[in-house]
Amino acid sequence: MLWQFWLGRFLQSAAAIGALLTLVEWLRRGGSQIRVGYIVTWSAVAGAIAATIALRRVQRAGCSR
Repeated sequence: MLWQFWLGRFLQSAAAIGALLTLVEWLRRGGSQIRVGYIVTWSAVAGAIAATIALRRVQRAGCSR
């Protein structure tokens, strides 16, 4: 199912970007100054973009998912 593929890729990408942004914020601002809303928002945006790109590639290749 395509929506399951999209959701899985979204969660993978959002988790990876979230970890990266958390690390960058931690190094830049320190532990008590991390902006959680910033991390969650940009992780969701990046996850949606990455999942959509991956889904388009699967659809163009003609794979049955």
